[in-house]
Amino acid sequence: MRIILRQEVDRLGFPGDLVSVRDGYARNFLIPRGLAEPVTKGALQDLERRKELEAKREAAKRAEFEALANALRDKSVTIAMRAGSSNKLYGSVTVRDLQDAIQQQLGVEIERKRLVLEESIKTLGEHERTIRLAAGVEATLTVIVKREGVEEDEEPVAVAVEGYDMEDGTIASELEAEAAAEAEAAPAAESEDEGEAVG
Repeated sequence: MRIILRQEVDRLGFPGDLVSVRDGYARNFLIPRGLAEPVTKGALQDLERRKELEAKREAAKRAEFEALANALRDKSVTIAMRAGSSNKLYGSVTVRDLQDAIQQQLGVEIERKRLVLEESIKTLGEHERTIRLAAGVEATLTVIVKREGVEEDEEPVAVAVEGYDMEDGTIASELEAEAAAEAEAAPAAESEDEGEAVG
């Protein structure tokens, strides 16, 4: 017997599928439970109408995803994160961080499930990520991760390591020794100048 499935049936098919099954299985199980209906002229016409509507819905959804992809394509967002001295983040950029940045900076609302980070972002800098919106609809976005609390025009703040100057790599004790040597040399230079002036 040929039937049209109304719901997904394991190992048989999906809603809208035309399948052939044993008469008893159709009449005693599938049809009474609302899982299928017999094939009739009216049922076939109804099936065609449903398929057309579904195709239109899918086309509209795809057009929406294409427009969304165009709004994101080749754009960039900036996310501020806490990071250590080696530019490694304390944690990583999450899908929620990315979703919030896209909404706030680009004005685009996007479902979190559409944002797939194939590789997590765990360092400062620029990272290109591909966002898959639907089958065959993708957009590449640049995610700029900067150190939290640092303005764009400021130099990155180095994490303080006791006794170590991050800028030139000298140890604090060396700097102190240089300062002490300069202080000792200064009085001697002054007394020499005074001796010359007296003479």
